[in-house]
Amino acid sequence: VQDKQSEDDDDADGFAALHDTACANGEMTYKDPATGYSVFTELAHKKRGKCCGSGCRHCPYSHENVVDKVNRIQQPAFLYRARKDTTDNNKEDSLFQSHQHTHTKVLFFSGGKDSFLTIRALVQQYYNNSDAPFGLVLLTTFDSESRIIAHQDVHIENVVRQCQHMNISLLGVPMHRASKEPYAQKIHKALEVIRQDIGKDAGKISTLVFGDLHLDHIRSWRDTQLGTLGY
Repeated sequence: VQDKQSEDDDDADGFAALHDTACANGEMTYKDPATGYSVFTELAHKKRGKCCGSGCRHCPYSHENVVDKVNRIQQPAFLYRARKDTTDNNKEDSLFQSHQHTHTKVLFFSGGKDSFLTIRALVQQYYNNSDAPFGLVLLTTFDSESRIIAHQDVHIENVVRQCQHMNISLLGVPMHRASKEPYAQKIHKALEVIRQDIGKDAGKISTLVFGDLHLDHIRSWRDTQLGTLGY
């Protein structure tokens, strides 16, 4: 019976599909399959016209009015924005600032050793002029319930502190197991948040950067999952 229940759970639609169907039908709510509670759709939030600050599951405003973003966001949102230094007093502090450059690179950042080595390589690339000066935004995925980053087994708050120290913008992407939303679709939404944020200043996202591609199986998986996004 337990195995049969597990199979039924695997076959059941996640809440992402139920939400998409509700929106397609013009509905303001849908029933969460796990709890039975009614959940506001994106249409309902857009009808309100602004972020209410509660960390709603389908907030279309990047949780702009949520105070405790580290613990509350349910959709991709900036957890740290780099300080904008328009003077020449601290050139290192203004490195990678998206508003100063014509294009931006997005580094998938876990807070581990490989991620920091990748930032070091990007700094060298930046100063060696091997590429046109570019902005940089870090993107970190984490479990929506525990707020833990996979593989590193650390809380997303630790990565926020790292980004504050480096003064590099960080976009957090909570991953919902119960949503059953495809990984590439979630990343596409996250990149759209970045693109809209930098659109007026840095023009476009030019490159997705990873620090773990020396592992062939991970590189193959990345290519399969994200190769269709056009970067």
